[in-house]
Amino acid sequence: MSTLSKAKTYEKVSFSPTAKLPLIDKILYAAGSGLGTNIAWVAFGYYLMYFYTDVLGISAVLAGTIILGARFFDAFTDVLMGWAVDRFNLPWGKYRSWIILSIAPITLLFIGVFTAIPGFSMTAKVIWSVVTYGAYGSIGATLCLIPMTSQITNMTKNVEERATVAGITTIFLNGGQVIVSSLMMPMVNLFGGSSGNMKQGFFWTSVVIALFSMLTLLGVVGVTKKYELNADGTPRPHLVSTEHEPVVRQVKNIVQNRPAVVLVIGVAFQYILQAIRNGSLIYVFNYYLNLPDFQPMAMFVTTVAMVVGAMLLKPVIHFVKDANRAFLITMALSVVFTMLFWFMCKGMGPSAAAASMKYGALFFVFTVNGLLTGLHYSFVLVLLPNVVEYGAWKTGQYQPGMIYALHAICLTVGGAIGAQLMGALLDMVGYVPNQAQTATALSGLLIVAFVIPAVFTAAQLIVQLFFGLSDKQVSRYAEENQARSSARQTVEHELSQAD
Repeated sequence: MSTLSKAKTYEKVSFSPTAKLPLIDKILYAAGSGLGTNIAWVAFGYYLMYFYTDVLGISAVLAGTIILGARFFDAFTDVLMGWAVDRFNLPWGKYRSWIILSIAPITLLFIGVFTAIPGFSMTAKVIWSVVTYGAYGSIGATLCLIPMTSQITNMTKNVEERATVAGITTIFLNGGQVIVSSLMMPMVNLFGGSSGNMKQGFFWTSVVIALFSMLTLLGVVGVTKKYELNADGTPRPHLVSTEHEPVVRQVKNIVQNRPAVVLVIGVAFQYILQAIRNGSLIYVFNYYLNLPDFQPMAMFVTTVAMVVGAMLLKPVIHFVKDANRAFLITMALSVVFTMLFWFMCKGMGPSAAAASMKYGALFFVFTVNGLLTGLHYSFVLVLLPNVVEYGAWKTGQYQPGMIYALHAICLTVGGAIGAQLMGALLDMVGYVPNQAQTATALSGLLIVAFVIPAVFTAAQLIVQLFFGLSDKQVSRYAEENQARSSARQTVEHELSQAD
C-alpha cells in the first residue's frame, strides 16, 4: 500500500456514535473474536473431560478438580490483564499488542493440552494436564481474550453497529461449535488410524485446530491497526492514557456500575450451565441414547441452529425494541424447551428416545433448543459494550479492560465450577467410564445434561431482571461520553499549543 493510500485509509476511521464500520472489518474482527480462543474453549467444553477420563484414564472427580484449579488461577491473571489493558499503551497498539504477544503461547499450549505423552505415569499425566491447561488459560488466553473483546468499544461507539458485530461474532462462535462438535471426533478417529489410537488422534486434531485459530488472530491484528494507530505508527490520541486511578478506585467505579455487576453475575451462571451442558452431551449420546455414531450429525444440526439463532439477534432486538428485554424472553423460552426435552426423554425411555432423536419429535425439540441457545449466548456481546458506556458516563472513567476482565473471570470461574460440578455429578449418579451404565446412572445423565442447565438458566434470568439499562439510555450516554472526550482533547491541544 502506498503512503498516500495508507494515509487515506487511516483518515476514514471515525469514532462518531453514528459511524458505520466497513463490512470486512466486522467480519475479520468477529472471526478472530469468535474463533481465536473460543474454539479452544469449545473443544475443552465438549471433549476435555472425556479426554481426561476415557483417554488418559483420570477419574472424573480428579479431572474436574484439575479444570477447577486451573481456571481459578486464570481468574487472578484476568484481573491483572484488565488492569494492564486500561493502563498501558504498547508499541503495536493499546489492544492489539497483547494479541500479538499471545499467538505463540495459545497455539503451542492448546496442542499441549491434548498431548498424551507415552510412558507417563498417572502422576505425570496429572501434572502435565495441570501445567498445560492452566498455562493455556492463565497466560495464552488471558493475553488475548480481554484485549480482543475490549477492542470493540474502541472500534465503534454506534450501538447498532455493536449489535451487528455481536451477531456476526456469535455466528463465528457457533460456527466453532459446528466445527468442534461435529468434526472433532471424526477427525480424532481419522488421525487415530485403523488401530483407533485415540491419543494420536487427539494430538493431530489439536494441531489442526490450533493453526486454524492462529490464522483468525492474525486477521484481527491486521484489521484493527488503523483503529489504534495513526498512519505514522503513533497511537490514536484518545487511547493515550496519561492519568491512572489507583486499583482500589477502579474497583469502586465498577461497583457503582450496577448494570455491569448484574450482567457479570448472570454471565457466571451462563458459563456454568454452558460447561455442564456441552460437556455432558457426549455422555448422553454414548450411553443413554446409545447413538455415538449419530452424535456428530446431531451436534452439527443443533450448532447450525445456534448459528441461525445468532443471526436472529438483531431482528429479535428490533422486534422487542430493547436488547435486555429480548434477552429475558429468550432465557425463559430456553428453560421451557430444555425441560421439554428432558420430559420427553423420561417419558419415552432410552430406546424410544433414540428412535425419536433420529429426525423425530425429540430431534426437533433438540434443534429448537439449539436455536434458542445460540440466541441466548449472543446477548452478552451486545450488553457488555453498553455497560462500558454507562460506567464511563456515571464515573467519568472508561474501563473496558476491567469490565471485560470481569467477563473473562465469569467465563473462567463459571466454566471451572461447571466442569467440577459435572465431574462430581457424574460420580454421584454412578457413571463408570467405558462400561454399560445402570438405569440410575442413565437417568442421572439426563438430569446432568438438561435439568441442571435449565436451573442455571432460570437463575441467570432472575439476576438479569435487575439490569435496568435500556438501549435508548445507552445511545444517549455514548453521545455524551463522546462530547466529553472531544472537549477534553480540545483543551489538551490548546494547552500544548500554549506551551
